[in-house]
Amino acid sequence: MYLKKKRKTGFILIISFVQILLIISITISFSYLINQSSFSNNNSATEYKISSNSFEKLSRLLKGFLSVKQIGVVSAQEDDLNLNCCLETNNGAICQDIVSGFASSEDQNSCENPLPTSCKEAALCITGTCVYDEGLSCSANSPRGECENKGGVWKSGTTSEVLECQKGACVLGRNIQLTTKK
Repeated sequence: MYLKKKRKTGFILIISFVQILLIISITISFSYLINQSSFSNNNSATEYKISSNSFEKLSRLLKGFLSVKQIGVVSAQEDDLNLNCCLETNNGAICQDIVSGFASSEDQNSCENPLPTSCKEAALCITGTCVYDEGLSCSANSPRGECENKGGVWKSGTTSEVLECQKGACVLGRNIQLTTKK
């Protein structure tokens, strides 16, 4: 993770350096163009066309350089797309929606027997709090099916809303610990 941040910082530093270099070189280029148009012995009308033409070329160059043409059109997913729910995919992910008709035992992001509904409508994929060992540990945002398969008790709501998961101070002599009732 540190290496990614270091690369990202280096990339931003290079981009900043290139932008500063461009600003400096454009300033020098424009001052040269102004100097050439001001101190020439030729006809002023002809000279205006030359500086205007140079400015147009420079502006087209900058516009072409700064425009991004490789980005295609992106649209959001359509609502009429039929989704099926994999309770567990071939790579071990839990409660994943897949496009109906694309279930396969070979695809890592699919499963063999998907449910004929989306995961947000499947009772086993509703998320809540999973309570283990009567409150010894609690897991937030746990799918109901996964919690019950691992021997936990599933409760709707967040960990702060479930009584067994609420933490408080436990004082034993001089020792103070923040823990659940268990």
